[in-house]
Amino acid sequence: MKISGEMGELLFEGNGDIYESCFLDGTQRVSLEITCDAEEAEEVLKSACDKLPGLLQAAKRGIAADRADAAQEYGVAMYLEHLLTNADSNRMRAILGAPPTTDLLFALVHPYSVQVEPEEGLYCSMDFGVGHDLADYLISVTLDSSGRVQDVVVES
Repeated sequence: MKISGEMGELLFEGNGDIYESCFLDGTQRVSLEITCDAEEAEEVLKSACDKLPGLLQAAKRGIAADRADAAQEYGVAMYLEHLLTNADSNRMRAILGAPPTTDLLFALVHPYSVQVEPEEGLYCSMDFGVGHDLADYLISVTLDSSGRVQDVVVES
């Protein structure tokens, strides 16, 4: 099923509860999964796709806010410091084109996947990272039905 909207034209595969597609965020390919009933799929998919750019921006702002919050013991800042001290510095330098810093690593953070469950009031979960060639850790962001960030968690 093709859905056109703010994200361009997305081709969804699915025939019931789960519909899958992908889109580009900059140059990064992001997988998209939306859960909905087949009878309302076209309407739900269109609505979710129209809201997706705002949800992505809210998630990115949430990640930046988490990084800036010094009180976050296991947050984004710790994730970046961990990468800086534990990843192969020669590999990072080759990828970054400069000596690695947390600011340069933070600039690499991009979405990997988005899961939307509209029946839960457009509950949305997104996974971000710096690239699998640098780390397997994920920054998971959950948003409520209003598009507000509910949680930012670093996971392995």
